[in-house]
Amino acid sequence: MTKDSPSDSDTQSGAPQTPKEVIIDHRDIARKWKLDYSFGIKDQTNRALDGIQKLLSRLQEPAINIPDLLLDAANVICQQFGIKEASIGLMNPADGIYRYEIIVGMREDAEKALKRIEYTVDDFGESSVWKGTAISEYTKLFLSDDKPYAKGEEDSYSRPALLGYIKRKSITESLEGDYLDVVVFGKKGEIVGWLEISGTKTGELPDIPTIRWMELISKIIGTAIILQNERSASGRSGQ
Repeated sequence: MTKDSPSDSDTQSGAPQTPKEVIIDHRDIARKWKLDYSFGIKDQTNRALDGIQKLLSRLQEPAINIPDLLLDAANVICQQFGIKEASIGLMNPADGIYRYEIIVGMREDAEKALKRIEYTVDDFGESSVWKGTAISEYTKLFLSDDKPYAKGEEDSYSRPALLGYIKRKSITESLEGDYLDVVVFGKKGEIVGWLEISGTKTGELPDIPTIRWMELISKIIGTAIILQNERSASGRSGQ
């Protein structure tokens, strides 16, 4: 052994060792990010963004198909946000009446009953029939405790027999008859439609982040309606 060679005792006593060089292929970085983006574990925010991107892509179409957009929106609400039932209604410009257009997640008989209901713009204001609490400029919360339905509307619920019979066990619990309305505004701030969501897979009322996502979806629908109206008007003027 030479004088300068490290002995076993030197190595064991913690003498500094030269670290093994790690060689990184920069191409692996790009591959990792691409795989993580496409197949990585997605939290709720990423899942939500996937759905929002799908809806925004509709706005790029030369002619926006509003019924298809509404169906996509209702499916995104149920699939990406854990909502059991989602419905979307619009105002008919011909008579100014608001009707449900798209319904996802409800029983067939409840869906038929819901589609028979008609509203006027006044019904979206303060009402002694549909008692709700404004959460924001867009959203109103209706709780089954207040019986937020008109006479004869009980059949529009998936489980009407449970209305008013189940006691609420916590302030976050969701019961049959609870729902949220999120209005859709037009170009001049007029109400042109609304989203309605009820029931969650967790059995709790939608949290605030979910409500904010619903409000974003309502803005996308409102923008789509404005764009389609403007394109239709432009097409008529160009003839």
